[in-house]
Amino acid sequence: MREHLIRHPEDRAYVMDVLVRGRRVWDQLSDREFVMHRERLFQDGMAAHKDRLADYELFPGTGCWTRRRSSAGSSRRGGMTT
Repeated sequence: MREHLIRHPEDRAYVMDVLVRGRRVWDQLSDREFVMHRERLFQDGMAAHKDRLADYELFPGTGCWTRRRSSAGSSRRGGMTT
């Protein structure tokens, strides 16, 4: 897009309008359902390969990936424990 606008600066107002209108559409959509679904898929994939990931650390000094329960009772996966 940058290269196009460098070559065609007269299109700037149109491109900005498209971006602003697109942003408004995304602001009106509820994406929580999709984000949470994607996160569950990621966490399931991590759990399925936990044996391969055992030596990886997100933060230095932390141990393995575990499944734990929050104080509210809902499960929270992917938490790091020491």
